[in-house]
Amino acid sequence: MDDIIIYGSTPQEHDQRLEATMKVVNKVGLKLQKSKCEVGVQQLTYLGDKISAEGLKPDQRKVEAIQNMERPGNKTDLQRFLGMINYLASYIPDLSTRTMPLRKLLDQKVLWMWNNEQEKPWKELKELVSSEPVLKFYDPNKPIKISTDASRSGLGAVLQQLHGENWLPVAYASRSVTDCESRYATIELETLGMTFSCERFHHYIYGQEFEIETDHKPLVSIFKKSLIDSPPRIQRLRLRLQKYDFKLSYVPGKWMHTPDALSRAPLKLASKSDHHIEAHVDGIIAVLQVTDEKLKEIKEETQKDKTMISLQNTIMQGWPNERSNTSNELHAYWNIRDELSVHQGLILKGSKIVIPTKMRKEILIKIHAGHQGREKCKQRARQVVFWPGINSDIDNIVESCETCQHHQHNHQKEPLKPYPVPTRPWQVVGTDLCEINNKEYLVIVDAYSSYPEVIPLSSQSSKAVIKGMKVTFARHGIPDIVHSDNGPCYSSQEFADFKTKWGFKHVTSSHHFPSSNGLVEKAVQTVKNIISKSIESGTDPYLGLLAYRSTPLDNHKSPAELLMGRTL
Repeated sequence: MDDIIIYGSTPQEHDQRLEATMKVVNKVGLKLQKSKCEVGVQQLTYLGDKISAEGLKPDQRKVEAIQNMERPGNKTDLQRFLGMINYLASYIPDLSTRTMPLRKLLDQKVLWMWNNEQEKPWKELKELVSSEPVLKFYDPNKPIKISTDASRSGLGAVLQQLHGENWLPVAYASRSVTDCESRYATIELETLGMTFSCERFHHYIYGQEFEIETDHKPLVSIFKKSLIDSPPRIQRLRLRLQKYDFKLSYVPGKWMHTPDALSRAPLKLASKSDHHIEAHVDGIIAVLQVTDEKLKEIKEETQKDKTMISLQNTIMQGWPNERSNTSNELHAYWNIRDELSVHQGLILKGSKIVIPTKMRKEILIKIHAGHQGREKCKQRARQVVFWPGINSDIDNIVESCETCQHHQHNHQKEPLKPYPVPTRPWQVVGTDLCEINNKEYLVIVDAYSSYPEVIPLSSQSSKAVIKGMKVTFARHGIPDIVHSDNGPCYSSQEFADFKTKWGFKHVTSSHHFPSSNGLVEKAVQTVKNIISKSIESGTDPYLGLLAYRSTPLDNHKSPAELLMGRTL
């Protein structure tokens, strides 16, 4: 590019800038061709735009070329016509709506047949280009507003600035959606439209305060919620918007004709791939602790469940404005409608899978596999699954569990022997022995994470206990402190030699209260109960341990996450 444009709001400003420019040209030794220079003009045509004090207008020569074009006789002619029209796209806000019937004929599977459906928009387009719409110059000192809209066909936006009492257009933008994007839920499409408009107008709005207006009211609500409560795809899009300083407001659709028209049939413009968003959502599903086979089963049952089918269709097509306009089976989902999305045949509430009716009993059994109490089961469920009334269903399964009811008992509260609170995993551990169904077990619990290790023993001798500890310490490291009771296996000389050689401190519980083994006593007792309940109920105790290790504690992290930094 070797052109120079010099402008001024007054003749004096123009002349001063011209003189300064010519000094630089002369200094660096450039030469200008006189026949190509225009000085002191009121308007000029540059790169297809007519630039004047009013703003930007389309080049009249291109307008005349379109007006003089004959009716297209084949797809090649139509492509040429649409190419000329698209050149003026930034000036015509409703261009996309009018080109939709024409673009349908470009499909390779559609036979060429020109009729009234094409004739009407073709004539209207030729008339429209003669209206000379004007785009205002961007002024960084004037307020900015972006109107955005989205549809299954595409995304549209208009950047406006306030001139006096009127908002006037500075730039238009639109693009079609990909096949994948066309299957987004309505609220996801609207969020995508917001993201597209901000990124398209980035050089105007970055670092500025501005307003975004939308005609999709639920969008305003979901942006008031925390990021983690949003569906995964919306989380990713909101992260892309965090660099912008905007206020989101709702405006009824009847006042937003411009972006709406753009979105209904946008230009076929290049767009960024959505693969990174899909990968993000796939990553969310990957940590849901659901096998591929079970995921496939949930998808299949979702497509068979009438309520799930109705819910999926409503999510994709958009929720009505009033709860009363939804079917009765969807009333239970009304208050969380903004958190629902559809991904690869699954319905998600945030990052949780919505389970179809037929599979809920099976999921409840898995949640209660460790025979833990109501709150622990609910905490585990909140990580991975959802359905209306899930908390009540968990209450019912715990109350009806004979094994849990049999093992309910009250302990005398005993004073706990204080010791330093651990600051890292496996710094302090507690140990205990238990006998269940004539089998001996060594239980070791990390005080930091409450993560338990259960080691079968051949006996309760010091030798057997030391062997179990060596295997466990070789896996997790040697702790600083080991807590235990005053049992014979811990008070022997053999154990004293072991602690000295391996370099840990051994602390025993109170003589008056043998069960006062600090913070880990409760966890040890919980593990004992899990094993006992599992054996009594005929279930696998190791699945019970897996459930316990995966269940969030009061700090919202599971023992596995605290010890190993990952979910199980």
